[in-house]
Amino acid sequence: MTRESCFCGWVGELEDREPVYAGAGEWGLRCPMCGHLDRPETWSEAARAWTLAEAARRRECTVG
Repeated sequence: MTRESCFCGWVGELEDREPVYAGAGEWGLRCPMCGHLDRPETWSEAARAWTLAEAARRRECTVG
């Protein structure tokens, strides 16, 4: 788990952000407080895939 902070002051685990489609086949992670979108395109494919999958799983658990 990775602790992350946003410009708005939100602090939490990176995986607690909302996965959103950013266009052009890319996904990003949206801050749950202000909506700022981080695009993890510079991460390794494995790190990006795991983090987005975990964020989606957590989101599903809280929404569903």
